[in-house]
Amino acid sequence: MGDLDQKERAASVFIMGADADGKETNPVGANSNRELTNVDTINNGAIDTTLTVTTTAIEGKVGPSRKVNRKYVWFMPITVPNSPNAWIWWGFTGSTQSFKVFKDQLLCFPIGEGSQIWFRSPSAGNFSVAFGEGS
Repeated sequence: MGDLDQKERAASVFIMGADADGKETNPVGANSNRELTNVDTINNGAIDTTLTVTTTAIEGKVGPSRKVNRKYVWFMPITVPNSPNAWIWWGFTGSTQSFKVFKDQLLCFPIGEGSQIWFRSPSAGNFSVAFGEGS
């Protein structure tokens, strides 16, 4: 930037992107208060279901495949037997689920459609989890 004068250094810079149809979009903006904004909202709908969870791992998805252009997931165990195992295991592969989520504990976080989330119960019984995806 040493070659630019003050006026050139103060010029606007645009960050451009493209939507799924290839239309140019501007995902980043700024206002006169120098506040940056990021246009990354769930605006293509969200879907949810209730998954039955057993001791065999099940992938978290609504329907036969993950939501196209998924940005977020939400999940919460809603049916957990009254036992010392009042949680459901979850993780990112079908072979390992290393995290516990407890009954009525809502977790939500950004995760793309290329990543998986898996659930399994710690013991036999009637376990279920509410699961949602948004894009």
